[in-house]
Amino acid sequence: MLLPEGDDYPGCKFIVIGQSTITSDNVTLEFNVNLDCQSLRELVEQGKAQIICHVECPQAAYRHAFSIPLGGTSIQIASGHLSGKVSICPFIVASQDIPDYSSSLFDKPYEGMSFHIWTGAVLAEGEQLRFFVETAREDLEYQPDIFSIQPHECTGEDKDLMLIDLSGEKIRIQVPRESFALYRSLRQSGEVNEMLWSALVVPALIEAINEMKRVVESEQNLDELDKDMWSRVLSVQIKKLFPAVDKDPVAVYRDIQASKVAQMLIKKPIPRMLRKLSDAGDRYDEQEGN
Repeated sequence: MLLPEGDDYPGCKFIVIGQSTITSDNVTLEFNVNLDCQSLRELVEQGKAQIICHVECPQAAYRHAFSIPLGGTSIQIASGHLSGKVSICPFIVASQDIPDYSSSLFDKPYEGMSFHIWTGAVLAEGEQLRFFVETAREDLEYQPDIFSIQPHECTGEDKDLMLIDLSGEKIRIQVPRESFALYRSLRQSGEVNEMLWSALVVPALIEAINEMKRVVESEQNLDELDKDMWSRVLSVQIKKLFPAVDKDPVAVYRDIQASKVAQMLIKKPIPRMLRKLSDAGDRYDEQEGN
């Protein structure tokens, strides 16, 4: 098999170079294929093998294999299908059984030998490609991907509290189990989203932003914000609010007011929440008057 660091085909190469372009609608992946191995190239040209790029995005539970022609091509994937880290693994696989396959390019231990290649067998593997897809939307109200609202079963003084956990890829908002059941019911109604976001997400965002401030001020750079998905996404949103962050991240983060920025990131939900509560109260008064 032809591998990046292997020696089964001395002097041969299988290199796939890729780059991505991200818009609000699509992620475009452009591939340039360099297959410097005449034996494998002939198999591809004859249709006995094909170049495959396997695209995987664990956070979005996306997996798909694309067939790539010699020379390269571009493919498009809807932006909603990808979020966070994306890996691309290039392979050459047999598209049919190949009896008595041999090559004059084999390394010395395999000279003169032939092999039966079964359909689907991997004939070559390229270096893995990686890139990151930022959230396409400009506000977080419609990006629940970085939040995970879960029930907890704490006892003691924490039993009726909302708890925030920033140790993973997502911001985990944990509420008492009975409260979680109410949350799910209210969320499905769609009428009280502003209230839910105000009550649950704003406090979590405040804590998350304060943690980002602490990291940037202690590390003196933005590198540590790439560690988890939630901090990467929030970092992008904060850059939109404060473009100077690239020039002087420490100064910008030091001056950030977490409570103010948290509300800005989700389109200032407090006024909308209060208006809805007021409208609901007015409707209740009218019903009572009748």
